[in-house]
This record gives sequence, structure tokens and C-alpha cells, in this order.
Amino acid sequence: MDIKNYKITGMTCAACAASIEKAVAKIDGINSANVNFLTETLVVETSEGKTVDSVLLEQAVKHQGYQLIKNTEKITIASVV
Repeated sequence: MDIKNYKITGMTCAACAASIEKAVAKIDGINSANVNFLTETLVVETSEGKTVDSVLLEQAVKHQGYQLIKNTEKITIASVV
């Protein structure tokens, strides 16, 4: 799995985060989307090797009334035993 982290600006409440999650989750190739209102971040999980069009991602966020900052830092998830 590939996980990317983005910054979101303009959110004022947890409902904002939920609307972004729903919009982003509809994009083809995205397995899951998680928005954290407090840290103003969007974490997107895709299948390994699958790329998501960043323009579609940015448009989905913008359509909800927010701004996506393209900081596609890759996150490595370690298993906890």
C-alpha cells in the first residue's frame, strides 16, 4: 500500500473533515481517506503502484470549499507486534 500525506487549509470544524473524506474517498484508486481536523492533514491510501491524479484530488477538496497543499510526503507504516 502507498500512503501520502497532504495539508488541508480552511477547515473550521470536524464536519469539514468528514465532507472532505467523503469526496476524496470517491476518487478511483483511493482505498481510504482520513482527514484530521486538528492537524489539518489528509492521509490517502492507494494500492501499491497505483497513482491517483493529483488534479482530481485537488479538485475534490476545492469543490468542498478547502485548499489542498501538495506535500506528497510518503509515510511508512510499521507493524506493531
